[in-house]
Parts: sequence; C-alpha cells; structure tokens
Amino acid sequence: MRTPLKTSFLAVILMLTAQQSATAAGFAIRTESPSGLATSYGGISAGSDGNDISTQYFNPATLSLAEGAQVYLGNSLIIGNFKPTEATATTAASTPVNGIQDVSGIGAPVSIPSFYATFEVTPEVKAGLSVTVPWGLSTSYDDRWVGRYYAVTSSISSLNINPALAWQATDWLSIGAGVEAQYFRARLTNAVDCGTLLSTTPGTIASDCFADQNADGWGYGYNLGALVEVTDTTRVGVGYRSLIRQDLEGQVRYSNVPIALSGLLTNQNLQSTVKTPALLSAGVSQDITPQWNVGFDVQYTFWDGLKELRLNLDGGQTGAETTNYENTWFFGLGTTYAVTEEWALKTGIGFDSSPVTAANRSPRLPDGDRRWVSVGSTYKITNSVDIGANYLHGFVNDSNVDQLATQANNAAAFRGAVSTDYSNRFEVISANVRLKF
Repeated sequence: MRTPLKTSFLAVILMLTAQQSATAAGFAIRTESPSGLATSYGGISAGSDGNDISTQYFNPATLSLAEGAQVYLGNSLIIGNFKPTEATATTAASTPVNGIQDVSGIGAPVSIPSFYATFEVTPEVKAGLSVTVPWGLSTSYDDRWVGRYYAVTSSISSLNINPALAWQATDWLSIGAGVEAQYFRARLTNAVDCGTLLSTTPGTIASDCFADQNADGWGYGYNLGALVEVTDTTRVGVGYRSLIRQDLEGQVRYSNVPIALSGLLTNQNLQSTVKTPALLSAGVSQDITPQWNVGFDVQYTFWDGLKELRLNLDGGQTGAETTNYENTWFFGLGTTYAVTEEWALKTGIGFDSSPVTAANRSPRLPDGDRRWVSVGSTYKITNSVDIGANYLHGFVNDSNVDQLATQANNAAAFRGAVSTDYSNRFEVISANVRLKF
C-alpha cells in the first residue's frame, strides 16, 4: 500500500538542496563563483579573464592559469520572491480546502558560501580544491495555506568537495580532471488530509495531521576539462561534470495522528536514490585589448535522467513520483574592463531555461525560464589581496501550478487538487576575496 508521505517526499527530493533555487533553473543554484556571477558566467569555462581560480568548478583545466598558491573565499546572498496568488484547492473528496489563499513570498534570503584553493605542484602541474553548494532549495508556506497538502516547508542542503589537477601538456593545451564527493540533506514538511482519510471533516485545519521527512546521503563523481590557447588573446575551454548517484537514508515522522489512523501513518525509516544531473559547458574568452575582456559560455544540463524517483520504506512498500524533467540550456555573455591596474568593472547577461514542465510543476518549486543582468567590480588592495563585490537581478517567467486530484500521484497521497499562479523574481548580492601567497 502507498502511504500519503510517498509522493510528497519524492517531490521535495526532486528539488534538491539547501538554499533558494532562484539563480538557476530547476534545483541548480549557480552561485558557485561569486566573481563569475558578475559577468553572468560568460567565458568561465575558458578561464574568464585569467585571474579567477573559481573557474576550476566549470573546467579543471583552467587551473593551469593560476600563479603560485592562492585561496579564494566567496559568499552569495540570494533574495528570492516566489509569491503565490489566488490559490484554490479541493480535497480528494472534492470539497473545498479551508485555509489561506494568498501567501506572502515563500523564499527567505539565504547565504551560500564557496571556497577555492590552488597551488603549484610543478611548473606544468597545478592542483586545486573547490568546496561549493551546487544544488539547493528553501521554500516555506504558512501551514494554514490551502495548498498545505502539497507543501509547507522544503529545506535542502548540499556540499560538493572537488580536488582536481591540471597539466600543461603543450604551450597551447591544458587538460584537467578531478573527483567529487557530494553530500546532501533534505527536509520536507506538509499537512496530511486526515479529515478525508477518516471521512469526517475533509480539508479542515483542525483535522490535519502533519508529516516531517528527513533524509541525507553521500555520492561520488568526477569532472574533466580541456583549455586551448588559440592565440595570445583567445582561449577556448570545455568542461564536464558527471552525474552523481546519491543514496538517501532518513526517517518519516507524523504528528497529530488520531488513533484510528495510527496503523496507516506510522513513523518509519526510508531510503531513496537521487541522481544530480551531469553538466557540459563550453566557453570562449577573448581579450579585445589588454584592458578589455569579453567572454561567452554555453552550458547543457542533462536533467532527463530524472524521469521518476522511487522511495522504499521499512515496511516493504515502494512508491514512484513521475518528474519528466527536460534537458536545459544556459547562455552567458559578459565583459570585464580594467579601469586601472587596481580596479576592474564587470557586467553580463544570462538566460537559463527550466527543466520543469507545466504538467509536473509543483508548489515545492514553481519554476520558470529566467533571464538576468549582472554587474560587479574587483579591486586589488595589494599584490597579494584583491576583493570583489557583485550584484545580479533576475527575471523569472510567471508560472502556474495546476495539479488535479485524479492524477495518480495525488490520488495515492490523498492530496486533492490545487491551482495557483506565481509571480517570481530574485536578486543576488555576492562578495569574494582572493589571497595570493
């Protein structure tokens, strides 16, 4: 038998990891490089302007551009606003759900750190380490809203640790490779329509039960890259980050469960497997003059590995959630201009398509295609220390969620139907410091 927790838990796992997933489509965050954010990641797979060691995340071969030992610390503050309006919902018994229809913004500001380091092994071999948060989600609704059987809180966090090496094979070619250890943890809460299950008072707050699910796990992967110096002023780079299979283990805990349902809504251990998608990127970096650099990047994310997710419970039950994610494109164009030897200005534009189809869009993540503009600046305090400050403003297509009670997943979870429109936008403020030794 399928219990009401199955579909809801799988839906949140779909949206992986901690932090508001506002800066990229799906549950990707795309704040791995605060300095790269300023140019909308234009040319980052080709090493950007050659002075940014955070480019190693997208292409480990760009480590060959690093001089000596360096440490990079960054932080990005995501300020997202995904606001549902005029929400309506009915129970599995086709009665109206009692609750709040208009909810204030569901995404709180979230701070995302990043760390990079490089050092020279030999003149031809450079080593690097990145610690980043590549996937994330954090949304929270009022627990009285009419869509509470689909979502209340979704809080998911990730951490990716990625040591890498780059080898300068020739004067014009560098190749790189690394290994990834990735941790993520998910927490989901939602109400359960116990009034419908008991055939007493369907869709009422007083009759609701509450589900709280937690799970975490580690996964492992790799990344590869190549960097070609076409001319003294032109670089082309290609990077690949592998799919990572992550096996989750956790618990499901229920509260406010009446005695009549205690045999159905029981606390249990759970297991699930999630595959974070592979990423293929390519970029070009062009020095127009010694002071002016222009870069372009195109990135392709293989979301189609997430057609469905399965959940196994201690009691031997299994469930499946259909997701049908589609592969996506990202395009970034950016430029850097050195005003003086110490001070540089940056700007860029970006576009990121969403993997979420209208039929499978969920209140957990009311995602849509997004476009943005970005600006930033770096300042060299000394020959060993430089700092950066960056800002991005994002425009997300307004979206709607229209889930029917008759859909297989919803019927199995007794979630009923929900319909609502969303207005979406986001901003990112980031800062970084680089130390050279």
